[in-house]
Amino acid sequence: RSDNDSDSDEGCYSIASFDVTVYDNPDLVVTDLEDCEDGITGYQSFDLNDGVTTVDGNVTFYPTENDAINETNALTAAQALDVDVPLAGATYWVRSENTEDDSCYTIDSFDITVYDNPDITTTNPEFICVGDSIDLSMYVSNPDGGVLTYHTSMNDADTDMGALMNSVVTPELGETTYWVRSEITNGDYVCYSIDSITVTVETCIIDQGCTLGYWKNHTDRWCENTYTIGGEEVVIATCTPYGDVFVDAPTNGPIDIASLTLYEAISLEGNSNGENLARQSVAALLNACSSEVGYVYYNVYTLIDDVNEAWRGNPKTENSFAMELDYMNNSYCPLGGTSATTEPSDSCINGVEATSEESSFRTMTADLETADFSVYPLPFTSSLSVRYEFEYTSNVTLEFYNITGQLLRTYKDKRVTNGDVTELTLDFATKANQIYILRVITDRDVFFKKILSGN
Repeated sequence: RSDNDSDSDEGCYSIASFDVTVYDNPDLVVTDLEDCEDGITGYQSFDLNDGVTTVDGNVTFYPTENDAINETNALTAAQALDVDVPLAGATYWVRSENTEDDSCYTIDSFDITVYDNPDITTTNPEFICVGDSIDLSMYVSNPDGGVLTYHTSMNDADTDMGALMNSVVTPELGETTYWVRSEITNGDYVCYSIDSITVTVETCIIDQGCTLGYWKNHTDRWCENTYTIGGEEVVIATCTPYGDVFVDAPTNGPIDIASLTLYEAISLEGNSNGENLARQSVAALLNACSSEVGYVYYNVYTLIDDVNEAWRGNPKTENSFAMELDYMNNSYCPLGGTSATTEPSDSCINGVEATSEESSFRTMTADLETADFSVYPLPFTSSLSVRYEFEYTSNVTLEFYNITGQLLRTYKDKRVTNGDVTELTLDFATKANQIYILRVITDRDVFFKKILSGN
């Protein structure tokens, strides 16, 4: 009502009405989402609409609360249908607007959790013989501690159906592929990974074996295969420490057997039970890893386990097992056709573990048999005689290196010529049956020669 101020007595006024409308802020109820990652991608895709359970308005999704309030950086409807969320998870904000007045709205947020599928890796074993069993768990790395099951098909592993009773199997002749499933439960979600193991079964000849003498004098036939032992990659080579392969080998006593190289171990005299087991086990190792020898131990890991068990036993156990290996190593040897050589394994000369200085040294000394000097006696022990054969007079520097390129000692002599001899006293430690390098530097030339140490 509005009255006229100047004529109030006459009752002059007007009246009018207006309506007040209160719009409902829309109801909005959200729920958190969760799932396992997609394979090993580290992500999982989500439809954000699944995070909204109750709504009576127009819904839009935003990455932050501030964006939802200010209507900035909104996801399109298509984007909201397929959002990749990483293992770190994510939080999304929802804005629901009244359909009649978009200034009336409600916002809320929900979390998305992505669970990590357990890591699992497998390796294929060496072949086994017909009728033999194999434990598949020995070829599975399961660092996340998932529950393992074994299956005969990928579909069974994927759906967790038809699991084998245990991990020990006896496959038929040929190739058989098994599937391993590792799963971890996170609340209501079971996250899993699968991988395969292929086992090859062959008809085996198991009455062959070459003696330790053969392997000692035919280092070019060493397999130089790589095996995973104690979590480390180990190459079967002349310079490989015995203890890297047979981890339970003794480190005390008359001989630190674990610290010997494989070549030093196979070259032992065998005067004690420990020495005999050391040398016979290296020969057995070379027989087992050779693809050309049908050895009783066709599985290298089984041999390594048995040798370690013998080392953990008493001297009688060492001796009896050494005698068993000696018998196996003296079976028919199918190898031959190559000249005897005690050269170090290729990986010992050109191995990837060499330092840049060692690699340079090995390249520099690749062709060593051009020296204008001779050395005796060979193999050497505590002394060495160097006879010069160049046709001029010169001061000389003699440098003594091990096979990795480490300089062990330097000698000098003055004004020597053809026929002169320098006597070297080797007053430093050398290893038995190892290759060393003697470098002779004259005023005009540099010469090299490989020389072998004795027992």
